[in-house]
Amino acid sequence: MTKTPKINPFSNLDKQPVVCRVSTKWRIMHYVVFIPLMAFCAWVMFLPFFSDRESNLFSSLFLILIGAAGVCFMAYILLSVRNNRLYIDSHNIRHKKVFGVKDMTHSQIEGFRTFIGSDTRELILLSKDSDVPRLDIELIFEHSDEFMSWVEDNFIDLGQRDADNELAQIRRNRELGGTETQRLQTLKSAKTVMRVIGIIACILCFWALFYPKPYDFVIWACVIAPLLVLTTIPLSKGIVKFDGRQGGEYPVAAMAFIIPTLSLVIRAIMDWSFLSWSAFWLPFVGITITVFVLIQVANKSSKPKGVDSFAHLLFCAAYGWAVTVSLNGVLDSSESQIYPVTVLEKQNSGGKSKTWNLKLAPWALQSTPEDIEVSKSKYEAIAVGDTVDVHVREGAFGMPWYYVKIAQPNE
Repeated sequence: MTKTPKINPFSNLDKQPVVCRVSTKWRIMHYVVFIPLMAFCAWVMFLPFFSDRESNLFSSLFLILIGAAGVCFMAYILLSVRNNRLYIDSHNIRHKKVFGVKDMTHSQIEGFRTFIGSDTRELILLSKDSDVPRLDIELIFEHSDEFMSWVEDNFIDLGQRDADNELAQIRRNRELGGTETQRLQTLKSAKTVMRVIGIIACILCFWALFYPKPYDFVIWACVIAPLLVLTTIPLSKGIVKFDGRQGGEYPVAAMAFIIPTLSLVIRAIMDWSFLSWSAFWLPFVGITITVFVLIQVANKSSKPKGVDSFAHLLFCAAYGWAVTVSLNGVLDSSESQIYPVTVLEKQNSGGKSKTWNLKLAPWALQSTPEDIEVSKSKYEAIAVGDTVDVHVREGAFGMPWYYVKIAQPNE
């Protein structure tokens, strides 16, 4: 029995325009995921009204605002998968969204780019006219594969064109080798090196987050690693870029910079408690600007746009914050000042990831009661009304920080 060939619905647009809605599979997936999330956000929003625990006004407003924002966002997502449509005829492509419609005539289209995410693809149609906004289409519609084939047959793949141009530049770059074969081998070697560096960055991330021992060594590794990554850009004679296009020929260093930086940020949030931030700004600004300048100098051949430079500044600010906080403690050689403080209350959160907290009474340097997180063993070793020792140190950058030491029963 002969199998009937599948007809592409986009092959006869002159006679039959095509209307696509979000596919059934994606609608079901969104409903299953986002309806429970919206219910959770609603619960967070109303939690301050029904909680038996006392909370201050700021905490209550924060929960209400976060919950309301989450409900609105989830509602927008659900409305999008229900109402979004894609209309294609022989002259236009029209994308109907929740809050408006964008369209572009076939003659206006310069070409397209595609971006591949973890589970979806996005198509971007760019116009020859800079006044016409681009069309961003997430390929979760019915007939997405047939639509993509029709786009590839009728318009220019700008991503592939850019990749071809980049490869041609590399082939002509005499700094990378005397012959074309040597230049391509240099490109291949650079890609291999950056893959290895990326793997090392991931290993360092897991080490820092899950087993940070020896602690000082891990912290210094996370501080130094992003700086070493930046050295690969000038050492590669410009073949390595700080960032670049998805699918581009040039290897990029951004993720190898960001991964240890994020590890350091998370460790800093988890590990350090401060009494004052007044001395924070000078080292933070100095480190941030220094690293930002290093990135711009190392990446000068790429001529980053304003948006890219702003993203670089955010990365550098995250690095500067984490380095300032972490090294303030790691480099601190001051003696501890010890203050006995009474435990007012014990609290622990439920769920798989439990946290163990003690509420401490006001003391010499803290005028209000404060919750601190401790390990399970310390939590179980102390009772309400017991006294713990708060150790205060000056900080290498003048940011006083503290930690709680609880004597075990056998001490």
